[in-house]
Amino acid sequence: MKKAIIIFLSLFATVTCFSQAYYFVQFTDKGNPCAYSTKRPSEFLSERAINRRTTHTIAIDTSDFPVHKNYIQSITNLGLTLKHSSRWLNGATFLASDTTVMAQVRALPFVKYSQQTKLLNNTKSTIIKTVNKITENYGAAATQIQMLRLDSLHTLGFKGNNMHIAVIDAGFYKVNENPAFEQFRSNGQLLGTKDFVDENSDIYAEDRHGMYVLSTIVGCLSERYLGSAPNASCWLLRTEEDSTESLLEIDNWVAAVEFADSAGVDAITSSLGYSQFDDTSTNFTYQDLNGKTARNSIVATIAAQKGILVLNSAGNEGNSSWHYITMPSDADSILTVGSVDAARQKSSFSSFGPTSDSRIKPEVCAMGSLAALINYEGEPFYGNGTSFSTPIMAGAALCLWQALPKLNNIELIKLICQHASQAKNPDNNIGYGIPDMVTAYYAPSTQNSQTKITQLSIYPNPVQQSVTILLPDNNFYHIEITDISGRTMWQTKQISHQCVINCANWSQGIYCIRVQNQNNTYLEKLIKQ
Repeated sequence: MKKAIIIFLSLFATVTCFSQAYYFVQFTDKGNPCAYSTKRPSEFLSERAINRRTTHTIAIDTSDFPVHKNYIQSITNLGLTLKHSSRWLNGATFLASDTTVMAQVRALPFVKYSQQTKLLNNTKSTIIKTVNKITENYGAAATQIQMLRLDSLHTLGFKGNNMHIAVIDAGFYKVNENPAFEQFRSNGQLLGTKDFVDENSDIYAEDRHGMYVLSTIVGCLSERYLGSAPNASCWLLRTEEDSTESLLEIDNWVAAVEFADSAGVDAITSSLGYSQFDDTSTNFTYQDLNGKTARNSIVATIAAQKGILVLNSAGNEGNSSWHYITMPSDADSILTVGSVDAARQKSSFSSFGPTSDSRIKPEVCAMGSLAALINYEGEPFYGNGTSFSTPIMAGAALCLWQALPKLNNIELIKLICQHASQAKNPDNNIGYGIPDMVTAYYAPSTQNSQTKITQLSIYPNPVQQSVTILLPDNNFYHIEITDISGRTMWQTKQISHQCVINCANWSQGIYCIRVQNQNNTYLEKLIKQ
């Protein structure tokens, strides 16, 4: 929403707790191809060790091979310190001076699993500017990204690549020189700009609001900030004249949407909304909030019918006399986005639904209270508003659409709503709730399992307490469930037709079920909520 509340943070002193810990990390193999051979044992064993094996007729095998040096180096390059390595366990113990880096360690393709072996806590006073580093990858943006479980989609490689989105706003101050947009500019992700307010103006010298909005999508500061779709390509379109509020701005918005359609965008994100104007005789009423009265609402619906994913901010009128969402967020077949805080509670300023024809609004919510942004100097800071929850959600939707390209925009919206926090009991405060992008990606209807099992029945999935696996017969099966890092959570040799696994104490996330018999190997994804 244009009238977002911006909160600037200055230098301040704080007491920061830094968690240090030791971790054992096990690897998947000894290197492929392996650098060692049992035919050349002197390269990795002493003469006495070789003699002992020979004397006692003990075979020299791959368990004697040292841990792969490149694996060790890759982890120490992330800032960890090697303490021990184990040839036989094919792992090593490291000291992590910042435990948040372990997310990157676990994501390495050669890491089987990791376990914290000792936690150390150090506390010191420091002076920090604007925001604390939260994680190695996302920095200040960590909470808003992780709330949608978007970090997991990013890990799978879905960061908005080859997705085109139009950002409609009031100006994009210094985006052409801001260091937070260097990657965006140098990678050719800036598709172009167009000013529908004044064609002779410099869009990079206008309002800062659009720059803040854009930062939540493609902003990138190494280890301090990362947007929700950092590899997306964007059109920057100015329609809002910040000093006035008139119906002309609605017409500007309409022109921008039609331009975006002609440019072939996949999506549009708009953090603008209208209900009251300088000329009060043109004010909208609640009865106009039907998706069929305001021109921008009508055009937003048409854009959706043309296959464009349209997202619009619900508005910041929750504490005002108007109270409701603003146009064009009343449009049909779009995603209207409200705001929640870090505790997943509705932001007081976030506008309410329903539309005057009783449709639920907003559809979904993302973090808009103290959302992390980038300022015009290229530094992280915080701001409030559905203006920011909307582009955060837009970036998440782009990543999901990249992952599921066979879906159309309406199917994508449906999938997002079906896998939100209160999908079964939507309301007009936060709609269907906060989406879970990983659960949406692995939904059965999307058929994203690497190998689809047709002979087995696994339910419920997603699961909260216990999962049941029905086998096709009473044949001999080996069943193993692992987490995404490859750590075995449960396994058994099963002969009976059914087995029930209690997973109530498992962490939320994605697990792999592997079922093997002498003829076949089957794989299935399990979602733990």
